[in-house]
Amino acid sequence: MNPVWWVSLGRRPVSPRPRARILVLPHAGGGPNLYGQLFTELPGSVAVLGLNLAGRERRRGEAPETDLAEVLDSVMVAASDPPTVVLGHSLGGLLALHVAARLGPTCTSLVISGCGPDEDGRWGIDGTTDHELERLVEQARWIPSAVLDDAGWRARALRTLRADLLLGAQAAGTVNEIRLSVPIHAVAARADTLVESQRLSGLERYTSEPCFLQTVDGGHFAVLEPENRPFMRGLLGRLTVDAGVSRMGAS
Repeated sequence: MNPVWWVSLGRRPVSPRPRARILVLPHAGGGPNLYGQLFTELPGSVAVLGLNLAGRERRRGEAPETDLAEVLDSVMVAASDPPTVVLGHSLGGLLALHVAARLGPTCTSLVISGCGPDEDGRWGIDGTTDHELERLVEQARWIPSAVLDDAGWRARALRTLRADLLLGAQAAGTVNEIRLSVPIHAVAARADTLVESQRLSGLERYTSEPCFLQTVDGGHFAVLEPENRPFMRGLLGRLTVDAGVSRMGAS
């Protein structure tokens, strides 16, 4: 994986030869470190890498505009790669479908939350004003109000969000071409005002394997809420154990 684009998450010491790996693709406007809290109980035999798009966290000084081809080119597939679980939230869910396709048999399962596959129109933001973006932010509670209250931070945050939504439009435009052969675990939130829970059941069209829909309490960012962390940690722990078993079975 390209180390500029993919950063290690969590403070656990990780084995130089992990038996399994998780790739994390965050929401529009966000960076991967926010998701680190989901992996604190994983053993060091599981590596966790997060996609760090330009314009945030360690790449804050870069222009945030990104092309889908650049994202996929950062996914360097090697024969020595461990079995990989791909996790994507919101925009990251769209990107996760593409990344899973790029990984091929290295990907053993896919976890998607807050992202319905039939929402191409949501990503079409040509001509969208800052005011309309702010309404979207308020609806999803994407960005702290203190950031939007500062003119400089507000401009930077909205530029990053707009760039990511355009990236989402790119990903949505070709997602229907994807056909995977791994199970998909869709996590819906009961009070998500952006993505209705039943829309995630449509993810089944992207794989020949089972698609499991599970629902949790909370809004668009429910998977990060403290009350849902045990569920997410349990799911990811089980999938990485399964991935490690598949590796031993293949060796």
